[in-house]
Amino acid sequence: PQAAAENFTAVRFKRNFFGNSSVGGMFLNRQVTDRGRLSGDGRSYNRGFGVDANVGLFGRMMINSYLAVTDSPGEDGVGLAGRLSVAWRDQLWDISAFAKHIDDEFDPALGFVERRGINHGYATFGAHPRPHSSIVQELNPYGEVHYVSNLEDILETRQGTLGLGVTFVGGSSLTFRLENQFERTFESFRVGGNATVEPGDYNFSAGSVSFRSSVGRPLSGNVSISNGGFWDGNRTSVALGMTWRADYRLSLNFSANRNQVSLPDTDFTADVYGARVKFTPTTRIAASGYVQYNQATDEMVTNLRFNFIHAPRSDLFVVYTERRSLDEGAMLDQSVTVKLTKLLVF
Repeated sequence: PQAAAENFTAVRFKRNFFGNSSVGGMFLNRQVTDRGRLSGDGRSYNRGFGVDANVGLFGRMMINSYLAVTDSPGEDGVGLAGRLSVAWRDQLWDISAFAKHIDDEFDPALGFVERRGINHGYATFGAHPRPHSSIVQELNPYGEVHYVSNLEDILETRQGTLGLGVTFVGGSSLTFRLENQFERTFESFRVGGNATVEPGDYNFSAGSVSFRSSVGRPLSGNVSISNGGFWDGNRTSVALGMTWRADYRLSLNFSANRNQVSLPDTDFTADVYGARVKFTPTTRIAASGYVQYNQATDEMVTNLRFNFIHAPRSDLFVVYTERRSLDEGAMLDQSVTVKLTKLLVF
């Protein structure tokens, strides 16, 4: 059936003060214009309201916060989300933490929320020493932890990471990571199409190493290898990428990712290949194209994007996206989006 006609509205305002501090607000509205009909998600309207504040202190500290509310008819009701973060960054130290809350009912129809009904805490501590070396430009040892609980204060996810990044004088970098993850699931779900992860508690660890050559060169590349636990099984991943910059106007990128997964019930391999081209003939015009092939689903995704800057910080975007099943030879999704923005300074 044909979808109901709808109006979409997005209004954003922001006011800077004291240099790098600001306050702002946003209003979002998705409204069905056909009386008696509902939108594709079954609602006659969805509205969002939000305020945010960003305050810089001592030249090194930044405090960021927001509070947002969504309103929909019926059982969706009113949902609340908020976040407060504090960060300290200087030439040596990188320290930050945040606390975030998202209601079950928080559901913006003009956006998305990765996870609802949670309290999320995060902290990281890192350093950037620069040794006196003709080879190594900077070291970056760091640690971080995520702690996610539901609204009944029951732990659902805990993720801890220790890492070491090494930046060389020529611009290339090498990174080592060790990660431990705990997941508590309350419902079964599928992985890779055929494998099933049952409800329960899972604790698994993995390690990875990655290398990236200098992006300042016309031809650059990256490689990443990881191995470790994956739910109640094991996963080995290899990622390769290559970028060629013909000049400042044209660049080409190719990527390939392979995941070999072994679970108690099944083994499977998931390969994803991608190619991207970017073309910027002038400082006001940019175009890009991206194609991705997913071997596991035998699907091809194509995205074409055109951007025209008609005034400072004001853009015209035209985006074409399609998702096609190569096995069935059928078009699964197709869309054309036009977006016009205009910056008004008061």
